[in-house]
Amino acid sequence: MSIVFECLIFTGCITTLWLSTRVFVSRLEMLSIKWGLSMLSISSIVLAVLTSVPELLVSVQAVMHGSEEMAMGNILGSVVANSALVMGVCGLIKPVAVDARVFRLDLPLSIVLLFVLMGCAYWSELPL
Repeated sequence: MSIVFECLIFTGCITTLWLSTRVFVSRLEMLSIKWGLSMLSISSIVLAVLTSVPELLVSVQAVMHGSEEMAMGNILGSVVANSALVMGVCGLIKPVAVDARVFRLDLPLSIVLLFVLMGCAYWSELPL
């Protein structure tokens, strides 16, 4: 293939991506108006769903092939990685103020739930 042909294909792909993104965003705006939600709420829901689909598919395939360990590792790893990366990038762009309530309630609750998950996995013989 010539470089000109490849550049035309690349330009066509970028144009298609740009146009489909504009259509997708306009449909999200219409949906947010119809449901009475803010655009931020709709965007957050869509982002959460779309970033979770690959992990869901990998986990389902792993379970279907008898690799429950891979499914569990994928779920836990994706949650930790997504949380750490999102907060890390946000913190790099603009420092994030953490409410004192996080340290008094949310952090201890998260630690307790982590130990509950580990206990359930241990006693049910689920691999972690």
